[in-house]
Amino acid sequence: MADGSDALPVESVVWLMTGHERYGVLRAVTTLAGGLRQAGVSVAAVVLEDGPAVAAVESVGLETRVLGLGKAPAFSGGLLTKAAGVVKGWRYRRRAVPEVVAALREMGGGVLQVLWPNLVGLAAQAASEAGQRCVWEMPNTLSSALPFDVNRWLYRRACRRYGVLVLANSAYTGASLAGGGADGVEPVTFHLGVDPGVFDPSSVDPMTRAELGIPNGAVVLGVVARLDPSKGQDRLWEAVLGQVRGGVDLHLLVLGGPTDGELAGRMVSAAESAGQRDRLHLLGRVEEPQRYYGAMDVAVNSRVDPEPFGLSVVEGLMMGVPTLVHALGGPAETVSDGMTGWHITDPSVPGFEAGLTRVLADRQRWPEMGRAARVEALKRFSVGAQVDRYFRALRAAFGGSA
Repeated sequence: MADGSDALPVESVVWLMTGHERYGVLRAVTTLAGGLRQAGVSVAAVVLEDGPAVAAVESVGLETRVLGLGKAPAFSGGLLTKAAGVVKGWRYRRRAVPEVVAALREMGGGVLQVLWPNLVGLAAQAASEAGQRCVWEMPNTLSSALPFDVNRWLYRRACRRYGVLVLANSAYTGASLAGGGADGVEPVTFHLGVDPGVFDPSSVDPMTRAELGIPNGAVVLGVVARLDPSKGQDRLWEAVLGQVRGGVDLHLLVLGGPTDGELAGRMVSAAESAGQRDRLHLLGRVEEPQRYYGAMDVAVNSRVDPEPFGLSVVEGLMMGVPTLVHALGGPAETVSDGMTGWHITDPSVPGFEAGLTRVLADRQRWPEMGRAARVEALKRFSVGAQVDRYFRALRAAFGGSA
């Protein structure tokens, strides 16, 4: 038993998935599922539509039931489109709930776990009708998708009505739902975990700098994120070029694609214009990011807006790499400023330059900070620690067993 209690608070957990989850969200599901299986919990997935996530969850041992209901409507676009999405969502829910309930009754279980906000009402109703508990694991903050905060009101109302336990991947994420007076909901902060056996610097077969075309004596910054303007790699690259012009031997390693997109093209053009193309290493998406941390001196989360959690941040910490992050959002909760990494308050080019100046001033401390990062990650962000948090949250919310 992971947390030392005599009995498991839940015997079975079933994820309600779209079938199209990917990247960090998919890794978060499979990691927690693996930890729960090790603790003796049965894990499974009910999938609304066949998609690439099905093979991924089956590969880690989840029993899956694909319902073939098509894609669930999302609240996006302009106001009229969002309003239409609400109507479509209700219609989809009426059609989907009986199918999900039937699957849950056949598969058995105690908890139905949902990720996406547009599926919360569906999951909560289906779990209630199947005699199960519902847990909403929030992967992102909630925006004001509809006027007068109607969307938040709808989520809070569903959570209160059906007794949904809300697990937010950071306090920052949870704050976007918390409150609401009589209909209020108080999410539990539920930092994600990573497998310390997979992200183990002592056992990983590392990619060498020579294989990556990086000189051994250079300082290497690494970003693990898809190439997208919201991820800020272009701003970070401009800051790197500023430091290079000041005489610092810096290289930037980026794990994430697409490498043939507009953003990658702009970064390459800036590198060529500065005569520094050999300092920019765009590797695209890689299957085993843990193999690349050994080539980095410092990891960077360069996202422009606040990151809800940042799974790659704790993966880097687990690999013993100090990390530079935005001082707002999940990474500000997982990286200890000056101890396991550094915070910046302004994710602009000048802000990143100032952050890099601070990083470089601490160069003698990097090994010490890396060791502290690994120790902190093992204590707070291992999958075992996450399973303990999960069990405590279930006991506090539901008592006994679910």
